[in-house]
Amino acid sequence: IDERGRVPYMVQAPCADQGPGIYYCVASFPAVPKNSRLVVEYINSQLQVEHTQLLGAFLGVPSAGTQYLALTSHFESTSGADYYSVSMPVVLYYEAGQMPAAYIYTISSNSQRAGIFTLSGYLVDLTQ
Repeated sequence: IDERGRVPYMVQAPCADQGPGIYYCVASFPAVPKNSRLVVEYINSQLQVEHTQLLGAFLGVPSAGTQYLALTSHFESTSGADYYSVSMPVVLYYEAGQMPAAYIYTISSNSQRAGIFTLSGYLVDLTQ
């Protein structure tokens, strides 16, 4: 039954750097359970990147192939690094076995980048 409060979902994932020469870090979330659909309704994040190096933050949308949803990043402050926040409503669907992922891209592959992403929404039980 597709009811928002029936099986709530809220998971945080850190953005793990992918090593030298890579322009992004990725926050990988657990795979959607068997016989379920994940409906993501909100994304929240705190981003930290080297000064002036943020290219953008994105959420992968597997239902649209290799497409990404650009996340509106709000500049908060600078203190050696630049700090941004993301707080936006979305409506995205992930099917059983799919793994949501969020990304922080920087202009330079040598730039430091870090963050933590939170996805919230609910799971739909597809057996009913």
